[in-house]
Amino acid sequence: GGNVEVVSIAGSAGTGKSSLVKQFGNQVTKKGRCFICGKYDHLQHDKPYSAILQAFDDLCVLLLRSDQSKIDHIRAIIQEAVGSEGKLLTDVMPKLRVLIGNQAKVGEVSLLETKLQFSIVLRKFIYAASKLVQGIVLFVDDLQWADYESLNLLSDCVADKDIKYLLLVSAYRHDEGGANFQAMMGLFDKIKDCKDIFMHNIEVKNLTKHDTAKLVNNALSDGTVNTVELSLLGDLVYQKTNGNAFFVVQFLISLYGENLLYFDWITFRWMWNMKKIKMKNISENVAGLIIEKTMKLPSHVQDTLKMASLIGNQFDLATLELITCNCNLLDMMMYLTDEGMITVASNEEMKFCFSHDLIQQTLYSLYDAQYVEAMHLKVGRLLKTKLDKRKLEEMIY
Repeated sequence: GGNVEVVSIAGSAGTGKSSLVKQFGNQVTKKGRCFICGKYDHLQHDKPYSAILQAFDDLCVLLLRSDQSKIDHIRAIIQEAVGSEGKLLTDVMPKLRVLIGNQAKVGEVSLLETKLQFSIVLRKFIYAASKLVQGIVLFVDDLQWADYESLNLLSDCVADKDIKYLLLVSAYRHDEGGANFQAMMGLFDKIKDCKDIFMHNIEVKNLTKHDTAKLVNNALSDGTVNTVELSLLGDLVYQKTNGNAFFVVQFLISLYGENLLYFDWITFRWMWNMKKIKMKNISENVAGLIIEKTMKLPSHVQDTLKMASLIGNQFDLATLELITCNCNLLDMMMYLTDEGMITVASNEEMKFCFSHDLIQQTLYSLYDAQYVEAMHLKVGRLLKTKLDKRKLEEMIY
């Protein structure tokens, strides 16, 4: 017992990889086990360990919810594990700093030695944490965008005989390509070579025509809808979306928004205008659908949403209000949540994230490269001016 296991989930964008794992995560937490997740961002290739640090900092938040006597015990265990090098972690994990307190300064060494020290102390922390909670499910999403340091660390963690009770789940797009993708495949090859590691590979494909029809049927049928008409709508949805799960959902939402799909309160059943749906010039891909939907939003909401895309997949309300010079964006965020463009990532910290990478990527792509560079510079300077040193450090890391 106690071996490390690895599950890799591959598929194209929008097939439902993340949703699948998060449903699994819900079952894990219902059984009182620990499920933590971090997500790599295509805008932040150069931010080492980002998803791993995000996940384990969230674990610290969970640990801080314990009663005081247990927190004291947790603090002692983690402090013993990280020893005199704890500051390497607390500098980049703000919630860990809250958990174990300020750490003594680490002696100056070369950059290469610092990287090695950091990797070792982070593995010690993961070892201690996995024992404390009696097993961790760590989900790293969008692994195809992971930096080399993260891939090396995950490889070391999997091979580390001291780290047990860890289930590493990764999701990645198998059609991305590029240097990072090749490095990721190298990680999987290393894991396969480890005799004591159990590795499972899952591919999530687009929905079949039958599955798409079933999804549409489950969404709209109440037993009174004409099954032939419903089947025809299911066929059309599949034809337009090729069974991509995210596209299917966005497509149905767009039909509802155009009043081509509506609920009839007189007959208490879903109705749709098949003739107009067929005639409608609908985008051939999900990106086009997202652009169409964005353009229907009020112009000031469009501008704010596009500005949020420059921050990354996840953003906090305070930062967005700061860079947009608008101190009253909460109602707009709730409106965008209702529209399905964003979701609440953390109520406590007022953090939001785009409902899907494709939304953020599409909005980001509406800017030309020169404008993006200028805006990143402007935002960076603004944050440096407005934020205190600690908050700025947290944001950088």
